[in-house]
Amino acid sequence: MVIPGTYAKGYGDWFTSRCRVAATTGVVKAGVEPLPSNGSGEVKPTLKRAVQLFKRHRDVAFADDDRAPRSIVLTTLAGGAYHGELLCMDALLGAVRRVNVGISSCPGILEVRNPTNADELFSETWNAESYSLFIAWMQRFQTKLEELQQIRGMTAIAAVLRELFGEAPTTAAIDAYTQRYATARKLGTLGVAGPAATLVVDAPSARRVPRNTFYGK
Repeated sequence: MVIPGTYAKGYGDWFTSRCRVAATTGVVKAGVEPLPSNGSGEVKPTLKRAVQLFKRHRDVAFADDDRAPRSIVLTTLAGGAYHGELLCMDALLGAVRRVNVGISSCPGILEVRNPTNADELFSETWNAESYSLFIAWMQRFQTKLEELQQIRGMTAIAAVLRELFGEAPTTAAIDAYTQRYATARKLGTLGVAGPAATLVVDAPSARRVPRNTFYGK
């Protein structure tokens, strides 16, 4: 992550501390992890993966539009709005919702400053036009993430993921997701938890999904 200005180390330390925020709930839920990260998704902090998705959707939605929000702005907003969610999808949607609340309560253009140096304004390039585009994009993003949270079935999920994050990364993520759960079922670690009968891996309280066997045995 490249940080502009002369406060890179302080900002990096701040972001690292935000990645370590304790979860506000003790409930571990299963959810869609839309994109693979650079490196193992099991060890990369949830906030970092959520920020990657935030910026990836920005790239898809704005393409080459120079009015797109800066990466440092999105990273700062997501970091400040992170409440310690355990899953990437929960962290991303939670951050987007909280940022939208902040936008709606701000009478003018939202100021995004360096959390380690209040004199450094990251959002200085926003004007009435670019900020209006940012607001509209954030509202659409929340709507699509909420839709993604509600839909069921891999085909429907994949369609929304492609719209949000593009074809290639979605295909890679779906393939990895399918392989993960196929392996878990084979090993007997796949279970069903909660009233929504959500598939989970290695959850002690979940009802185990039977392994695939020949002839129905």
